[in-house]
Amino acid sequence: MILRPGDRAPDFRVPDQFGSTIHLAEVSLRSAVILVFFPFAFSPVCGDEVRALDDLGQTLAAESAPIEVIGMSVDSK
Repeated sequence: MILRPGDRAPDFRVPDQFGSTIHLAEVSLRSAVILVFFPFAFSPVCGDEVRALDDLGQTLAAESAPIEVIGMSVDSK
């Protein structure tokens, strides 16, 4: 399946870095969700992306838009 920016993501459940399960359907009930895919954690691209997402989150929070960012990587926990 190929998704484009703005497409609705299929529902999924994945473990987070602490071993808990993230269920997209549950998260999306309480806030808008931005899914971010990192090719490799702690790379220069990763740092730039995180800073940009932080800026976006602050802008949306100022507009009273609840948002949650879920970052995914192929890296190990």
